[in-house]
Amino acid sequence: MHRRRASARPWSSRWADSVTRRPLVADLAGVLVLAALAAPALGLRLSMPDASTQPRDTSAYTAHRILADAFGAGFDATLSVVVSLPEGDPDRVATAIAAESGVASVNPLRRSHDGAIALLAVRPTTGTQDDATTELVHRLRAVTADQPVLVGGVVASAIDFAELTADRLPLVVVVVVGLSLLLLVMIFRSVLLAVKAGLLNLISIGASFGVLVAVVQWGWLGDVLNFPTTMPVTAWGAADHVPGAVRPWTTRSSWCPGSGRPTTRSATPGWRYARGSSAPPGWSPPPRPS
Repeated sequence: MHRRRASARPWSSRWADSVTRRPLVADLAGVLVLAALAAPALGLRLSMPDASTQPRDTSAYTAHRILADAFGAGFDATLSVVVSLPEGDPDRVATAIAAESGVASVNPLRRSHDGAIALLAVRPTTGTQDDATTELVHRLRAVTADQPVLVGGVVASAIDFAELTADRLPLVVVVVVGLSLLLLVMIFRSVLLAVKAGLLNLISIGASFGVLVAVVQWGWLGDVLNFPTTMPVTAWGAADHVPGAVRPWTTRSSWCPGSGRPTTRSATPGWRYARGSSAPPGWSPPPRPS
């Protein structure tokens, strides 16, 4: 049997020698590879999973597919539009919403027993994971901006949550890298070493998110890694590490200065104001319809 000579050097030692002989070339090659892996992160899109992202052999996906074929892709992406009464005109709101592209139907409005609010159920033509549904939510909030209206529901709240998480994600990265840099300076008393480690940390974080986008959103090696379909990256995975993130079951309703009404952000149970905003004295959210 062939035996390796005792004096033979392991491959790791030979690799280390080649790197130390040409450190600049090795550094440049490593940075270029990590930068290429990080490039897809520029297209990061967050969302919440639903039945359409389940494995294709599950009953949850089968039921979703049957209902989508029968009632349209937006059957489970219904938006709740709440109109405050008597200030608002629900008929005018319904007409404006129905005229928007991407709206499949607007169900007849329902009024609360005390007449304080009216509720409209808006069904999009696209599903929960589609970019078009997110765009529709923003358009509906814009087209009803002249009315005391809140556009919300489970889907709209998930969109708000994902967008808030995406907005705060860079802050999380900066805080983590900044604290690690400060710790290295305190321990090793070397600013250069800390800066180099911080840059490497930033590049590696970008590369990890880039690979995540390429696999989950773009579908690269999705079959090999057992992803059933392309989909946005799940938001809650990052949200647990985002300071002050709003949970999906709360809402972000802010008061628009000078308008005398709340901005149209979300209308599910649990009212919460955006940072830096406040409601006028005596204002409270309308009661939920029974």
